Amino acid sequence: MGEYYVGEGAALMGTVGAQYQAPILLDKSISIEGFGGDVMINNPTGSTVFRVAAGDATTPVTIGSIALDGLKINGGEHGFVVDGSSTTATNPLTINAISITNTAFAGQQVSGITLGLNAHQTSNVLDLRIEDVSVNISAAGGKAISLFGFDGKAVIDDVSITSGGTSAAPVARGLEIQGSGSTYITADAWTQNPG
Repeated sequence: MGEYYVGEGAALMGTVGAQYQAPILLDKSISIEGFGGDVMINNPTGSTVFRVAAGDATTPVTIGSIALDGLKINGGEHGFVVDGSSTTATNPLTINAISITNTAFAGQQVSGITLGLNAHQTSNVLDLRIEDVSVNISAAGGKAISLFGFDGKAVIDDVSITSGGTSAAPVARGLEIQGSGSTYITADAWTQNPG
């Protein structure tokens, strides 16, 4: 499979029934549409399938929005990771919006979705939407959704979490949220939508 180059804010639509190989680096606004789960992204190598990164940390980086919809993401250590490790306090990574909808993560060994923004308190995702998503972690002790350094607004709805690990050591954490100050969000911080 060749490389695809798309401009800022572009949409990439996969061919129905097609399979693509990962890893895929995202460093600009993009929308990836999979037509209801008929497009598979396969990663047999054990690395991260989708990795969002800021670059070399010499300037602040802002990404408008990243949207994944209707995909089947198979294998790898991680399904989707925002990697804030190359940021600094004066040169943070800010993502205005991430939307992951109608997508299935299967066979990841470590995590399905991870925001790794805890390296510096100035990096953040402002608006996060995870809806109609399934996560099946293949290795015992994996994490389905981990949000580190997250201080934005989140909608997490209709998420199914299962484990392919042994019953003696299932998924370690279904949903883990830690704010930018290394404090975990407690139960009294949650509000429930009655709808």
